[in-house]
Amino acid sequence: MKAKSFFVFAVALLVALSLQSAGLGWANPQAADLASITPVVPLRLNEVLPRPVHGQYEWVELYRPGVRTFLPVILQGSRGSAAAAGSAPAAASPGLDISGWQVSDEDGHNYTVPDALPPVPPGAFVLIRFDGRGSRFDDYDFSDGVAVLHTPPGLVNVFEDDADQVALYAGRNHNPDTIRDFVAYGGPPSEDADNAVAAGLWLSHEFTGPTEQVPGGEVLAQGGSVGIYPGDLTHSPGAWAVYEARQVTPGNTNPAPAPYFRNPPDGIATTDHRIPFGWSNVADVI
Repeated sequence: MKAKSFFVFAVALLVALSLQSAGLGWANPQAADLASITPVVPLRLNEVLPRPVHGQYEWVELYRPGVRTFLPVILQGSRGSAAAAGSAPAAASPGLDISGWQVSDEDGHNYTVPDALPPVPPGAFVLIRFDGRGSRFDDYDFSDGVAVLHTPPGLVNVFEDDADQVALYAGRNHNPDTIRDFVAYGGPPSEDADNAVAAGLWLSHEFTGPTEQVPGGEVLAQGGSVGIYPGDLTHSPGAWAVYEARQVTPGNTNPAPAPYFRNPPDGIATTDHRIPFGWSNVADVI
């Protein structure tokens, strides 16, 4: 093997070993395993407020992750030889057209994204308020990072307070091929999760576990929300957390959920000198 060819081979091997040690597996410069460094979905459910306080309305927040991918490259020296290995950013993703997409409670209540909404840029939010005010109050301007949409008259507060589900579809036809995201809160969604289960997005018996951890035994505190842990791009129920009313962030990035007391419950009376204390779960905290 000539010295030049051996050097190129050695550099390529070094890149592959670096990718392997980083948990990316074997990859070549043209076929990198991008699954672990790109969003799971181009647009996802990010936060849902299904139980508003009196006089307020439900809302669903969509988010388009603004992740840039990096591909390994081999730099060429001044004489055409391989000189170094590294990575180069891919081009930023263009806007995503979601006009005609639907948000559904899987019980016949569907909101359709209007054609007037421009393509969603990376890192932007779409906030859908189920207030029945109609599209004339919509704000389609993404310059502040969020577009605000309003449901048509009659489509108001459609989600059940204690247990329900929210699905995101790429169109008006609802099936496993068009579903893009799904979340169930408060209890198992049963057959309402059939499309999500068939698409590999959910399990029929699963729901957002933290919704059972609010004080007083309520499934979800009034004015609070269920939302994605910051930075989590998976579809699993474990990606979701419960947010108290003071922590909801419509049209903005979700914070780390604040822990709160689970035990002892308010008003407890006991003669036991060993009172148990407990807090809500926070992901990845020991």
